[in-house]
Amino acid sequence: MANLSASNHVARVLSAANQVASVDTEARIAASWRRCVVNHNLDPARRGPPQTLTEAEVRHVAEPMEDLIQVAIPELEDLARVLHDTGYCVNLADPNATMLVSRLPGGDYDRMFLEWKIYTGSNFAETFEGTNGLGTALAEQRPIIVHGDEHFREQWHMFTCAVSPLFDHAGRLAGAVNISSCRSDLGRSAHELALAVTTEATRRIEQSFFRRRYRASWIATLPGDGHGMLAYDDDRRVVGACRTARGMFGLTDAMIDGGIDLSHLIQFDDRATRAADDPVTLRRADGTPWGRGHLAPPVRARASRPLPAPPHEQPAGQFSGLHRLAGRDPVLIKGVKRLMTVAISICRSCCMARPAPARTCSRALSTPQAIARPATMSR
Repeated sequence: MANLSASNHVARVLSAANQVASVDTEARIAASWRRCVVNHNLDPARRGPPQTLTEAEVRHVAEPMEDLIQVAIPELEDLARVLHDTGYCVNLADPNATMLVSRLPGGDYDRMFLEWKIYTGSNFAETFEGTNGLGTALAEQRPIIVHGDEHFREQWHMFTCAVSPLFDHAGRLAGAVNISSCRSDLGRSAHELALAVTTEATRRIEQSFFRRRYRASWIATLPGDGHGMLAYDDDRRVVGACRTARGMFGLTDAMIDGGIDLSHLIQFDDRATRAADDPVTLRRADGTPWGRGHLAPPVRARASRPLPAPPHEQPAGQFSGLHRLAGRDPVLIKGVKRLMTVAISICRSCCMARPAPARTCSRALSTPQAIARPATMSR
């Protein structure tokens, strides 16, 4: 029976790819199947695990994304907690569909994900694995659900993947947030709800990363559901724009590099507060009303108390044990420094008000964000 099912799936995929018959599947899935057959020359009957990187290779791939990973991890942790009881694993992948951070749901579900290598280091690019949530979302640069037998390869039919692509501060594809489930009792409507939650988490990651990148600039959050964001300097010259804002105004890198004036895009009352992230009435460039947005001042203008000293100024005794373990190994020394940086960053959120001398809180050193390497292995 299993072989018959596999044969039927192969015939269905090839029929859709060659457009020789009508098939009962979503147009996007059929288009992806066609890419897999015609462009990638893949076989839907092929079985075997995905390509998987070693831990050293994962660290190398993850290093350029370290800032984004640090911003994303709290959201990934929250998403994993929200979806825990529904058996989803949560992954952050790079633009090439390599999983860099993984959170497994625990319990009996973990066995399936580990057995099929759906974890940190595995690559699910559409060019290798065919139609699947992660690879196809990245190929099309838009959210997607790939449910059961919508997967190109028959061996992935026990899984459903819901994926939202992730874009950086300049609107470039930076990766994707993937959730996968092996529960057969969940219908498509349940996965659609999970995708909505995932897309919202992805939006928060993008916003946080944009604010981090332009923390020394003013940031205008625009009206509407697209959550557009513009960064500008004290002279109201635009210095950055997210993907949504670029689409709204037709902004290009050349226009931003040229310092386009903010008034060519939006207008607001000069008396609008410049002391906090307060709502403000925005107008379009021609002066017509647009709606309520927000203006956030630079971080330097918002600091109300001194920040904790940077890691190299912390008392040596707090990390002396780690330094001794690192010895003179440059790789280990770099890992210790990274751990110190992350620990201090987390400490700011829970003990900024502690009296001097500053202490590194135990919470910072016990959370997943404090792991020295950015690619958190879940095996």
